[in-house]
Amino acid sequence: MAMKNMVEALRQVKVALHTPFSDNPKLVDQMVCRFGTNQPGHRTAGILECGTQGWYSMRREATQLELLTGQAAVPNRGHPWHGVRILDHTQLLYLRKLLKVLPPPAGEVQVIEDLGKDTGRTN
Repeated sequence: MAMKNMVEALRQVKVALHTPFSDNPKLVDQMVCRFGTNQPGHRTAGILECGTQGWYSMRREATQLELLTGQAAVPNRGHPWHGVRILDHTQLLYLRKLLKVLPPPAGEVQVIEDLGKDTGRTN
């Protein structure tokens, strides 16, 4: 079951990487992901940043308000969610390869376990 959930999450990330940003209230809980660049001086290759459209809208609005007024503000849009995963070079390479060959969501995920000799199972 854990593998099935992981594959489904990766399929959703694949779609979210190609989802355009939107301020449409109907899409407030839609997930959006982007690969980001590493910070200077860090040994990471990059980051995977995901959040809801609502979170990104709030961030844009707060940034614009702060630039215009000099005051920080936290607007409220939907159910904001945001996460960042730092990736080293190997992780980034394999994640990109995996997402490239992973089919987009279309129906239920079917995972077939490898029942090879390394599983520790005996029949």
